[in-house]
Amino acid sequence: MSKHCLGCGSVLQNENPKQKGYVTNFDMTYCERCFRLKHYHEFPTSHQDATTSFEIHGVVYFFIDFFQLSTASIQMFQQISQEKFLVLTKMDLLPKSVSVKKLCERIQKIYDISANIFSVSVKDEKSLRTLLHHMEKFSVCTFMGMANAGKSSILKKLAFLKDGITLPTLVSEMPNTTLDVMKWKLSSLTIYDTPGKTFSSFQKTVSNYKKKIRPITLPMKPGALCEVENLLCFWEEASQNSVTFYGDEALSPRRIYQNFPTKSVELFIPAKSDLVILGVCFFYFKKETKLHLFLHDSVTYEVRPCLFGGNYD
Repeated sequence: MSKHCLGCGSVLQNENPKQKGYVTNFDMTYCERCFRLKHYHEFPTSHQDATTSFEIHGVVYFFIDFFQLSTASIQMFQQISQEKFLVLTKMDLLPKSVSVKKLCERIQKIYDISANIFSVSVKDEKSLRTLLHHMEKFSVCTFMGMANAGKSSILKKLAFLKDGITLPTLVSEMPNTTLDVMKWKLSSLTIYDTPGKTFSSFQKTVSNYKKKIRPITLPMKPGALCEVENLLCFWEEASQNSVTFYGDEALSPRRIYQNFPTKSVELFIPAKSDLVILGVCFFYFKKETKLHLFLHDSVTYEVRPCLFGGNYD
């Protein structure tokens, strides 16, 4: 019988150091990648692909944080044929002004979701116990969702709340710490933890966010360029407008005046809409506007009705 790494779930092997699951000794419980991650906090320099095809057991809990909400991610959720539930994570990072109940209702309306939505945070034991109580109605379930949405972190918390045990699975800020399906048996409940899904080769996520998200409003004038580090920039054709940024302050959104990039996408943004940069941040536009958007690398975007900027009507 094959032996699996307790950190990432990969089958242990001693033939190829560049492949997942590599060990020098089969007595090891963690592969070399996870051992160095666990003890030295060293992130691997080479990418190792996570398993993308696996069997689903029981009901599905699909984990996603609010920066990963998009048509693409919700389509992944909707395509699951088994009974499923959406779990919105990292709720402790939301601005205090946002009503969680109204936010969940808004998400159901925007993305046409009929399934129940659970809102949780690893720092909120009440929300975790609510989720655990629901899971206990089923004997088997599968954790799926987006990379770095917090599946494994929440799993460790649930295991401790239920059985008082600490699971050896690893948790880190690196996307796809979990590389293969991991099966965990708790009292009266079996959970299959699966690798997270990603939007593209662009790996920047909100996993490093530690503080509450504070909206940053940037008054925009014709000729002004809004830039977010080396990710994107845009400029408006219309008269003065204000744009509210929701994301990590470390991304440093700023208004500058300089020559516009020659290659851009022309967009019409309806009033009270969000320009979403998938997995990274979003901008709330109170007024309708036409803008030119320039994206770097494999960054992708979409436009949607506002998530929590402005009113919920």
